[in-house]
Amino acid sequence: MKRLIWVLIFILLLFSCKQDEIIETISDENCIIYDSIPVYTIVRGDTSSDAVTNAAIYLRKQIEEITGIKVDIKSDWVKKGEDVSLYRDEYEILVGPTNRTESIELYKKFNAAGVPMDYMITKIGDHYVIAGDDSDIMTAIEVFIGKMTLINGGILKMADDINIEKAHVFPVSKLTSGGVDIGEFAIVYPIYYTNKQMIEINNLVEYIYTATGKKLDVISDTEAKRPHEIIIGTSRGETYANFGDMDCVIEIGGDNIKLGGNNYYFDVKAIDLFIEEFLSYKDEINLPVETKTYLSKNTLDIILCAWCTSGDPINMEIQVKEIAENGINLANLAVPTDENMMHNLMKWCAKYDLKVLWTDYQIYDSFTAEDLSESKRPYLYSPITWGIYVKDEPNSRDFEHLKDLTIIFNETVNTGDNTYKEPFINLFPLYANEEQLGNPTYLEHVEQFLDTVQPKLCSVDIYPLYTASVYNDYLRNMDICATEARKRGMDYSVYIQSVSFAPSIRTPNYRELKWQAYCCLSFGANSIMYFTYITPYSSAEDFKAALIDHDLQKTDRWYYAQELNLEILAISSVFAQYKNLGAFNFNYSEDFRYLDFDNQYKDFDLIEEIECKNPLLFGCFENETGRAFTIVNMTNLQLSRGGESDVRIKLSGKKDVTAYVKGIPQKLTQDSDGYISITLDIGEGVFITCE
Repeated sequence: MKRLIWVLIFILLLFSCKQDEIIETISDENCIIYDSIPVYTIVRGDTSSDAVTNAAIYLRKQIEEITGIKVDIKSDWVKKGEDVSLYRDEYEILVGPTNRTESIELYKKFNAAGVPMDYMITKIGDHYVIAGDDSDIMTAIEVFIGKMTLINGGILKMADDINIEKAHVFPVSKLTSGGVDIGEFAIVYPIYYTNKQMIEINNLVEYIYTATGKKLDVISDTEAKRPHEIIIGTSRGETYANFGDMDCVIEIGGDNIKLGGNNYYFDVKAIDLFIEEFLSYKDEINLPVETKTYLSKNTLDIILCAWCTSGDPINMEIQVKEIAENGINLANLAVPTDENMMHNLMKWCAKYDLKVLWTDYQIYDSFTAEDLSESKRPYLYSPITWGIYVKDEPNSRDFEHLKDLTIIFNETVNTGDNTYKEPFINLFPLYANEEQLGNPTYLEHVEQFLDTVQPKLCSVDIYPLYTASVYNDYLRNMDICATEARKRGMDYSVYIQSVSFAPSIRTPNYRELKWQAYCCLSFGANSIMYFTYITPYSSAEDFKAALIDHDLQKTDRWYYAQELNLEILAISSVFAQYKNLGAFNFNYSEDFRYLDFDNQYKDFDLIEEIECKNPLLFGCFENETGRAFTIVNMTNLQLSRGGESDVRIKLSGKKDVTAYVKGIPQKLTQDSDGYISITLDIGEGVFITCE
């Protein structure tokens, strides 16, 4: 019996009688009989929003599921010039804005209300009318379903006097700064902001309105000063002379609030941080008189770069945030074709303190100074941009073109006060064949490239971890590129393997990632690039999951890399103070052929003697006040145990010795014979300074 009553409740959403009509029911345990019931139609606007369309569909679906009766939905379309009334049904439920006079009348009332409204529901004549913003129209439908009927004993009828008005309740009832209500403030923006850049100003206005219900005026810095202002960037003559390009400030004073930095994207960073840190949804907020400065920690003393260009696109803020949280300070991103996505990527990278190496291979094919000065300007000249990836693994026949390209790039982009941008080119590894190189030997290829193109950086990718072994020429390849870069005073960059891409290639574990990184550091690399961060899609190679898989989830390697990156960042400022002199091996044998290379550095007289049963790699460094060295345990990485190395090193003279173990500085004391001692696990590396 109870079920039958509920069925009739929803039937009467479809059917009604006029005010003087009453449904008489004859009921028993099994049935209810009704008559005299007119049929209702649901009507939406012909160009209604998705929210209104979905709300109308939801209303019909709920009624049909309970009653089993199909309800018609139609749009309010009429022929141009025709009388709307000719196309009307006798009884209508009007959802959202329509051309019906009842909807127009209710929306006038809705928009003219003294306070913002969520929704209104009423009956005008024989029609039910539902008005609301897109964010609240579905809630209004839920209320309509639950409120439209009356039950009085055995008599049911529609509620003719329905009149529901729901005013919006703002989460922040009071927001003040220096005792002044936020509604008294105007937002002042720099006159040079473009329409696209004004999006972020409008977002701030909308956020404050959503929180408080106060709509702030927005004016340019050429307009008359207001008593209370939120000053964005360089408006009102504000300067940031003591700030770097990637720094910003939030300054909350008595009359004014200042948000900004030396360029647009760090104005936006200040706006975002102001919202996140000061405008949380609380009932009352009184902004403190406070200045917070956000200085970039991204020094790039050691570059840790994530390759993100051949897998799922980076198109969400959470992805950029996770890259930064991994300890990465340079993201290799593909230039998006959509301008809005480029805007968002730049904004997110600024917010999370990331530099960007943009992959834009079209520069190689079509390259002029005009391209750089105009079409590339939105991202190329930003302080967030570290460089442009113009060519990967060139053949020697490309070198002259790359030389011309580099000259034009430097003359156009790297001029005046602009932060230097790298025209990035990456070389083949040693295992490339003569046809790929265009040179008879690998050494000739590297020498010709560096002498012809004259880049500021020498980059190479070497992936050494095979399923059952390590690439025999791993350190040889590392040494050739490092030696030639060192001769020319160039920086050195190496891609490390972080993923399996063929049955013969293994997926690295934590110690194998760390081993590669410390091998790179030993040869003076100040850039370590992960190939790859996001799992690529490829028809030619069989990629397993990288740091981020195809479901955009973190794998174990993401956490391995994070631990390693944080360790390297902890030593980066100290490491950057030293110049690499070269490297040498210890305990080389045929069992460790990957330890062999030609240019062994033999003049590092700081180290007089080495005692260790296992193979080691040493990198040698110096600065004006002392010397430093790395040690890497080069024991077979695939051993599960027994490869720990107890190392004793005799130093010349007494030294102040600091070992950076897992990034943490530890003082080492020389014994009476001048030896220091340290134990390294398989694949582990350490950086030691001696002043």
